[in-house]
Amino acid sequence: MKAKALAQIYKESPSQKTLSKIILHMESEVTELINVRQIDSQEGMRQLNRQQEDKWQAFCRLCPEVNPGLWSISHAAACSLSS
Repeated sequence: MKAKALAQIYKESPSQKTLSKIILHMESEVTELINVRQIDSQEGMRQLNRQQEDKWQAFCRLCPEVNPGLWSISHAAACSLSS
């Protein structure tokens, strides 16, 4: 899902619950993309992480009240839980 679509969802219901759902959606996209692209290298993971980080930053530009650093924090927590 594109950043504009995520921003629209958030703007329709600007709450912590909506933000959590957006973050979970982006995390599930990571898993899906790993499987679809058959990523099996560190470089592939770096590129995918950068892509999601760029999407998050675009989302934050559209919703300036959202903390741009939140994706890095939540993504790091999700990665530590999955290892």
